[in-house]
Amino acid sequence: MLNFDNFLSDLSSLELSGTVFGNSGLGNIPEDQMPKVVAAVNAGLRHLYSRFLLKEAYLILAPKPVKVMYPIHSKYALSSVTSAIPEADRYIEDSAMVPYKDDLLKITEVWSTDGRKFPLNDLGQPGGVFTPAPNVLQLPQPLEEFKLSVSYQASHPRVTLDTVELELPSSMEDVLRTYVGYKILSSIGTQEATVKSQELYQTYESLLKILSESDALGSSHHTTLHKFDLRGFV
Repeated sequence: MLNFDNFLSDLSSLELSGTVFGNSGLGNIPEDQMPKVVAAVNAGLRHLYSRFLLKEAYLILAPKPVKVMYPIHSKYALSSVTSAIPEADRYIEDSAMVPYKDDLLKITEVWSTDGRKFPLNDLGQPGGVFTPAPNVLQLPQPLEEFKLSVSYQASHPRVTLDTVELELPSSMEDVLRTYVGYKILSSIGTQEATVKSQELYQTYESLLKILSESDALGSSHHTTLHKFDLRGFV
């Protein structure tokens, strides 16, 4: 976990020093520039969470008769109080205490209530399931007799001005700062800022390569998944 205020202070003193966004390197971000910086932080976190498996989660899906295509969206969740979808047509079994928050990046595993793991996106395996889009699950046939546990690679919670901590291992702090610096400087539009932004992007790609090759994140990601019998299928 990274303290967000400390992250912003370092960003001001390093990547954004000498710019209005970094308050000339004084260690803080001016209040009127914070929305742009927060937007860049969210973009960076989404990029990193998509590239590396930093967080895993799961949801329970209750298939409907005849239906085989299941978009994974919160409007199909039982907990939603704003969805126009009739409750009888919803199939994501969550709760108000633990709602589905549209944080799915990629489906990684699908299990049934009888303990069967479905082949995923494998045309050579009969009875498998597919993801024609990252947030769509396609079943081989209607399976209303089973509930399904859908494991997925999850995104970082959206960062706001009230965020206290970032859910990121310390080994990735420099990577995120470099990406945020690149995004901010590329938006300024001057030749000097453009050159600096490209330098930061090259540094960012180099840092990603180092992380990938060193397996520095091998044991750093966190998960809400344990054994199959802990998913409510006992």
